[in-house]
Amino acid sequence: MKRIVLVLLVLAGFCVNANAQFFATGTLGFNYRNDAFSMKVLPGAGYEFNDRWAVGAEIGVKYAAKHARGLINPYLRFNFWNNEKVFLDLKAASDIDFGKHYTNVFAGLKPSLRYAVNDQLQLAVDMGALGVDINDGDVSPALGLFINGVDLTLIYKF
Repeated sequence: MKRIVLVLLVLAGFCVNANAQFFATGTLGFNYRNDAFSMKVLPGAGYEFNDRWAVGAEIGVKYAAKHARGLINPYLRFNFWNNEKVFLDLKAASDIDFGKHYTNVFAGLKPSLRYAVNDQLQLAVDMGALGVDINDGDVSPALGLFINGVDLTLIYKF
């Protein structure tokens, strides 16, 4: 019983941290990977633990090859440099793309650049990916910085 209370107190401490806060996101993405063009629309939400760490997820639709598919994008974001307005982040992310006939999974790292318009509003650009694509059991590398796709994200902090 004491351990449960201790764990709850530690979790409450994370939640009441002065820098911690919830945020909502909206992403519009354009991608060219493995000889295919796609577009995605993803609303999402997340939680910023402190100035460095955040976790979030986006759920939406991806349009590719004249078909719409579902997309789930959980991520862990680490900020490794900032100057109050501009932030350079590294996201450990996974895109789970599921359709009628197949499932495609991307797992890897995505560099990101964020700009703080004010205290609540930020704009972010994901600038590529380094990881692997798993398409119905076939694994292929997914590599591209600045050239394979752009995700434009609007972030609103509560």
